[in-house]
Amino acid sequence: SAYVEDFKHAQEANSSDYVRTIFQNATKAGEIPYSDYKDSRQKFQSCLEKSGITVDVTSDDWGLGLIEIAYAGSGASDKDIINECQRQFDGIGNDSISALFQMQVSNPNNENMDKLIAQC
Repeated sequence: SAYVEDFKHAQEANSSDYVRTIFQNATKAGEIPYSDYKDSRQKFQSCLEKSGITVDVTSDDWGLGLIEIAYAGSGASDKDIINECQRQFDGIGNDSISALFQMQVSNPNNENMDKLIAQC
């Protein structure tokens, strides 16, 4: 798969056992299954809500099945909660489940986006 190296890197970069297991499975399967992505988003949402952060969840309009989670957390303690929920159930930055799933569905062959845009 085009993303196996990215999944391996993400598995090493993250500290959460849950996130690492998702990437370990993705490395074997060659992709992040939608069911794992959806489970990760639900756990992230639930973590925020349990901490009292108001969450607004929407699905994308492009048919990719992406789940956007917007939250109204502005205080320093909210940021800590958001970061911790993200660390536990999604991962960090470009090594997160949501980021790599989005890349996987929008660019399945992991091609250089600059080249693809130039070809347009």
